[in-house]
Amino acid sequence: MKTVQSKNILFCLLLLLPTLTFAGEIFGTLKKDGKPLAKQEVKFVQGTTLIGTATTDEKGYFSFVAKPIGKLSLQLPGYEGATFDVFSTNNSSGYTLSLVKEGDKWALKKQ
Repeated sequence: MKTVQSKNILFCLLLLLPTLTFAGEIFGTLKKDGKPLAKQEVKFVQGTTLIGTATTDEKGYFSFVAKPIGKLSLQLPGYEGATFDVFSTNNSSGYTLSLVKEGDKWALKKQ
């Protein structure tokens, strides 16, 4: 009986393992005019698909675990043009970004 239970547990772990290994944390800090951009929604988009969202804390920090591997677009709603390409890997990826005004649009620049 224990052998059957052990095999079932092992089988479940093998099914679950790929979903655990193909996810990476994308984290960072957003600033505007040198100050933290607090309570800002951050969208993560791959192609035309919204992968998920995060919200910055009072220090402008955000964190998001992205399951798809590859290039994602980090977007800031309310700031037209404010996008930045980020990359999801099996490891964590960190970004420190500044929101700057360029003409009539916004841009995110890596610090």
